Amino acid sequence: MSKFFISIGRYTGYKEHMYREILSKRNEQFCKLHDITYISVQNHHEINMAEISNHHYIRFWVIKQAILANKIKDGDIIYHYDADIFIAKLDKCIEPTKSFTYAIDSGNTHIAGLFCMVINDFTRKLIDLYLNLDNINKAQNIMVYDEYTKAERPMWEHDQYMFQHYAGIKRHSWQSHWELPNFGLRSYITPLTVFSLDELKENVEIIPTCWNVTHLVDETGENGKPAIFDINRCEKNEVINRHFAGGQEWRCEDWLKYVKNYDEGIGI
Repeated sequence: MSKFFISIGRYTGYKEHMYREILSKRNEQFCKLHDITYISVQNHHEINMAEISNHHYIRFWVIKQAILANKIKDGDIIYHYDADIFIAKLDKCIEPTKSFTYAIDSGNTHIAGLFCMVINDFTRKLIDLYLNLDNINKAQNIMVYDEYTKAERPMWEHDQYMFQHYAGIKRHSWQSHWELPNFGLRSYITPLTVFSLDELKENVEIIPTCWNVTHLVDETGENGKPAIFDINRCEKNEVINRHFAGGQEWRCEDWLKYVKNYDEGIGI
């Protein structure tokens, strides 16, 4: 069994600098600590975009190509962290107990850029579903209710939206998924929902929000109040991974200072 960590950087300007000099280097530290092979994809010339709906799906195309080339095999473990994720606690590594592991983030979204998968029949099927252009085209014409806009609209632009179709999850819920039966799995069935609840329970492991923190009161809130999408709140000292999602400021240098004592405590 081999372990691989995939990070896909597609940035220019100061974000490219932050990724290369802070985030990617921190990923390397993490991988060295946990004996994981690090793969940072920054050259996109070899990616066949004709086979992918948009850039959000590149991660699964990369994994699929590695499987086809027999570089990744059954039983191998894949970690994928979005390129705008700062690993705050380098000693914390997902130890999967099921096929597909992810967190419900601060904004109450399933997956959202950080996941771990064990390559097996279930995850091979899932990867193929993510890359199924026919289904993505169909999703563009399936209207789903969005609690945020209080209107019906399609759900397909991001890969996480396709998982929400396949697993039967609302586009958005103001009530925390942690409070819903089965964490919101099969709570909103669409014509593209393919997984049964038994399949999901057997193969999907959902871990706490602190693994994928997309909001913090003092960073994305205002006047001491949390942002509207800060639904599943974490304290700063609980954060395992800080995800600067949704176009927010990358506070990489601030976080490097914040975790300095923690790093020293684990021998980094």
